[in-house]
Amino acid sequence: MEKEKFQDIVLEHLARLTQESTELKNGQSELQKNIEELKSGQSELQAGQKKMEARQEQMEAKLDRVYEQVTLLTEEITLLKNGHVEIESKLDTLNEEMQFVKYKEVENEAEVFKIKSYLKMTK
Repeated sequence: MEKEKFQDIVLEHLARLTQESTELKNGQSELQKNIEELKSGQSELQAGQKKMEARQEQMEAKLDRVYEQVTLLTEEITLLKNGHVEIESKLDTLNEEMQFVKYKEVENEAEVFKIKSYLKMTK
């Protein structure tokens, strides 16, 4: 009986070891499945990151172009402002000259009137 008891104990241990081995294999399979899912998720994240980096580069390029355009527009606005001041100055000068011409015209008209009056008197 001792031999049978020993065999029963060994068989029980063997059965438990077999069950534990099966559970370990199942756990290992589950871990491998999880690792594959993690790798897949990581690949998706990397692809998304690459897309974001490409989009960021596009946005930076557009921002650089906007900056250049703003710089050019600012320069043109400055030129227009300077041109405006120059035009105002020329208009002021022109206005003064026109006033002088009007003054001279009135003076000349007065002289012409005097000459005509003198000529009428001498006739």
